[in-house]
Amino acid sequence: MDPPLPRGSRRDRGLGRHGSPGFAQRRGCRGGSRGRAGAPAVSFPCLFGGSGSRARASPPLAPPSSPRSQQWFIVPASPAGGWITLWITPGSSPDHPWITPGSPLDHLWITPWITPGSPPDHPWVTPDHPSIIHWITLDHPWITLDHSGSLLDHSWITPGSPPDHPWNTPGSPLDHPLDHPGSPPDHPWVTPDHPSIIHWITLDHPWITLDHSGSLLDHSWITPGSPPDHPWNTPGSPLDHLWITSGSPLDHLRSPWITPDSPRSPLDPPGFPQITPGSPRRAPWGPQPARGGQGYGLSRPPPQFGSIYHVQGVIRLPYAEIEEPFEAWYNLTGNKSRIQYYGGEVITYQLAAVKPYGMRYKITPETTEKEVNTRKCFQLPGSKEDVVTAQSVFPSMKGFKFLREEYYKGRYCAVWQNVTRWAQKKNVYTLWVTNSSCGVAPVHYEMQGYNSLLGSHYDKYEIAYTDFDNSYPPSVFDLPVNETKCGELPGKAAERHVLANPMEDLVGQHRPWAHRAFHEYRRQMGRRYGSARELEHRQSVFVHNMRFVHSRNRAALPYTLALNHLADRTPQELAALRGRRSSGTPNNGLPFPTELYSGIILPESLDWRMYGAVTPVKDQAVCGSCWSFATTGAMEGALFLKTGVLTPLSQQVLIDCSWGFGNYACDGGEEWRAYEWIKKHGGIASTESYGSYKGQNGLCHYNQSEMLAKITGYVNVTSGNITAVKAAIYKHGPVAVSIDASHKTFSFYSNGIYYEPKCENTPGSLDHAVLAVGYGVLQGETYWLIKNSWSTYWGNDGYILMAMKDNNCGVATEATYPILA
Repeated sequence: MDPPLPRGSRRDRGLGRHGSPGFAQRRGCRGGSRGRAGAPAVSFPCLFGGSGSRARASPPLAPPSSPRSQQWFIVPASPAGGWITLWITPGSSPDHPWITPGSPLDHLWITPWITPGSPPDHPWVTPDHPSIIHWITLDHPWITLDHSGSLLDHSWITPGSPPDHPWNTPGSPLDHPLDHPGSPPDHPWVTPDHPSIIHWITLDHPWITLDHSGSLLDHSWITPGSPPDHPWNTPGSPLDHLWITSGSPLDHLRSPWITPDSPRSPLDPPGFPQITPGSPRRAPWGPQPARGGQGYGLSRPPPQFGSIYHVQGVIRLPYAEIEEPFEAWYNLTGNKSRIQYYGGEVITYQLAAVKPYGMRYKITPETTEKEVNTRKCFQLPGSKEDVVTAQSVFPSMKGFKFLREEYYKGRYCAVWQNVTRWAQKKNVYTLWVTNSSCGVAPVHYEMQGYNSLLGSHYDKYEIAYTDFDNSYPPSVFDLPVNETKCGELPGKAAERHVLANPMEDLVGQHRPWAHRAFHEYRRQMGRRYGSARELEHRQSVFVHNMRFVHSRNRAALPYTLALNHLADRTPQELAALRGRRSSGTPNNGLPFPTELYSGIILPESLDWRMYGAVTPVKDQAVCGSCWSFATTGAMEGALFLKTGVLTPLSQQVLIDCSWGFGNYACDGGEEWRAYEWIKKHGGIASTESYGSYKGQNGLCHYNQSEMLAKITGYVNVTSGNITAVKAAIYKHGPVAVSIDASHKTFSFYSNGIYYEPKCENTPGSLDHAVLAVGYGVLQGETYWLIKNSWSTYWGNDGYILMAMKDNNCGVATEATYPILA
């Protein structure tokens, strides 16, 4: 609903000049609105100020209604997105190329009393003339006190005044300071119902002020982004002195008549140099940042976006490398909202009307072994302590103060900011808004958090808004008919709230559920941090990773992510787990004997776990020893195929003892170098004989007499050949493979077939070693069954299904297997 109007104002009464219905009653800026009584409904798109906005619609015509039978043009004016009617009469704009429909000058001096000698007939009346409106209308004797339609027929203009310079005489409005008796604001005729000049529009209406977005004289639509067919939008135009912005005439020598010491103009804000015609020099002042919520010496109310709106935008999470499109519908009156992500892949509803405490709904696609992308509905009820309310996509303006005015990506914006401090944290929330025919329109929102304890920025996110309007069909809040039966939203207590309403984490400013989710995670994983500084750091990392996981899951990928034991780990710490050091050095492996397998019939799927050839999943811990796990996995499988006995082999012996072959223990290595060590030393120790895995470098201490699984060499499977890798797995057991695991989607993989478009498959891009224990087909998609060494907390009990398509992530690029003696 619209903001309340001052009692008795003309907009409150629905009247324009001469009692005419001057404003359309707004019921949303797109359709559903009605203009003057009895007129048909008129709908308008929201028109943003500045470049990058939508194309402006032509002002609609309304039927004549004033005593003088006028044409009516409508332009946006009120802060709530209403419309001001300009009383343009026959003979005005069509006769003069620089007076166009909607121009703010049309209604000031173009009336039926145009006669020879009036401004349109003078060559000096041009759009770039360095003057303002006063002397255009006052310099002629045909403007008199009793002239019907005269704009300046007031008590201070009397017969006998010098016709050429009435504004230089005692009593004229420009001879007095703003607060001097006799100035326009002190005259009883400067009222909303007086057929006066434009001053009363800005001076007498509390809801339209010089600094109020939406004012008829507002800077946002008299800027370089104004319609090009309005030639009055040039340096020196009559309204230039009312706006003080970067790029305005105040900043250019082309406006020499603006000086700081000129007499005060009735419309000049107090405390600033005054601007009137005839000033000899330019003003040395331009846009200045406000202090304490003041803008150019004037306070302004914070922007309001209405009780009903529809908006689209993009969420950007720089630290999580996410850009997520969204669309939102909001109804404060009905206390309900709907937000959907990635084009409607996931939809969330917040409906307060559901008794007793409201309900949150989430519609999301679900893929299982039996179904693909089936839309499912989940719900999370409110409680007495957690009542469901409509979720806005804008921050609460409580605490925000006006900062400055500036161009942001081509739009002229007012900038609002809220700075909060809590303990060592300083959060800066900044909102850019511009004007549109719907009133104030959002442009951009940004949060930056700085933690003095960490000495760094711990958080940042942005929301770019587009396509803002105030209308939509009521049916947008209806749940789909086949999705009204909803199950309970899965997940842990705190994380479920973030899943049900992701936007709250970004615009809620305090984010209690994200913090609670972190503390639940700490308890689950048994995390103990050494200091308050590390606690703050880990919480920040966790929140970023949680946002990433939830955002990617809303994108309806063929796989899902989940928070795991790595959720409080930084990108640098995750990189340390990927310990394959690709040297590019040619190895001594044998080529794959393709000719031996050319006629082999391979099974559609194979899983060596089912035959007992694979040991349980292990955890390499904070050690880049993945290469040792891939090596021992291939050795264990080959030994099982030879002996029928599954014997766990030692990764630690390879970490401690293979330095001389080019491996670097916990700092990385390669499988083929481990094979070379095993070949030279007559086998590898078992875990039982050598000792358990330490997760760090140790002293080499193997007993030669206890070495197992002697090898004669190893084979390089033909690079990129999917069939060859499948044949190698089928004939020789699990195969050591190298992959590109550098993407965060891999770190938080949970289930489904993993396909990462950003994954590379060149030898130099492979940074992690794993074990291919099988392959198969799921829902028509072929995959590799991969065993990782990041514990059973990771993936699907430590495993991942990786797509064969395009050799994604390089599974088939550098596969190897040993040849037992």
